[in-house]
Amino acid sequence: MVDGKRKSTKNSLSNFGSSLKIKRLIRRDVSPNFINKSLEKHLFYQMEMPFAEAQAKKKEIKTKVSSHPVASQVIIKKLDHTEDSETFCEMYNEIFLAAPDPSRDLSLEEVKLFDENLTFIAKIGSTFAGFVYLNIITSFSDPKAKSGIIAGIGVRPRYRGKKIGLKLIYHAIKSLEKYSVDYLACEVYEKNEPSMKMFLSLGMNIINKIYLEDENTTKSNTNTG
Repeated sequence: MVDGKRKSTKNSLSNFGSSLKIKRLIRRDVSPNFINKSLEKHLFYQMEMPFAEAQAKKKEIKTKVSSHPVASQVIIKKLDHTEDSETFCEMYNEIFLAAPDPSRDLSLEEVKLFDENLTFIAKIGSTFAGFVYLNIITSFSDPKAKSGIIAGIGVRPRYRGKKIGLKLIYHAIKSLEKYSVDYLACEVYEKNEPSMKMFLSLGMNIINKIYLEDENTTKSNTNTG
């Protein structure tokens, strides 16, 4: 899962735009609901791949999803604030409570910051099983290029291992095609091994390392490429 409330550099602030508002609300190393007595630094990886390569993976992903008895039954829908906000909030908090990422509970008011056109929910029957939200940013590796970023993705614990995350990625790639992006991007917490494994298997490369502390400290970037 990729998400959170975080301190940003000036460059990231201009790149992320409205998605940064959400990131600052969610990833938070020091908050009433996140106990971190050691104030240790947290390492996140910025990852990216050419969007054309991501598009080329669609057929392979679709085959994997279609052959799974659970994922094949999942319906992907856009977030609708008029009817989904409470259930989305409950699902989101359950997902991140069980995740290693530094985070805190999301409020109902904060859910309203999610863009309905870029936030998608995976449903099994009437149950919200997972979500993905996207944004368009400047590429991590090329300031003249545009990336579609998977700004957040998660699946409820009881539905993990059923290719639902993969189905959400497939939908993310399809949804980003109309934005003429050059890259597909994400940020992954170092201790979130399932997310790291999923994105590496997709073909993403680590571009930068970002070290985050609390809200009053500045992050530092280490270029790995």
